[in-house]
Amino acid sequence: MNKKPKIVWVGSTPVAPTSTAEHRRLDRRIKRKLEKLRRRFPEVRGRKVDWISRGHDDGYRSSR
Repeated sequence: MNKKPKIVWVGSTPVAPTSTAEHRRLDRRIKRKLEKLRRRFPEVRGRKVDWISRGHDDGYRSSR
């Protein structure tokens, strides 16, 4: 017996539940993205940070 996934309505948009394989694929993508972001500012790893701003001015780049 083949069951169809139950569709849930969110407002006026139908949303189908995700499969286990799709959850794993999404988890891997999120994990890779977070690791990439953590490598961006290694000096703040493990610290509580409220805000990091970046900017550039006439070829000079800075992180504050």
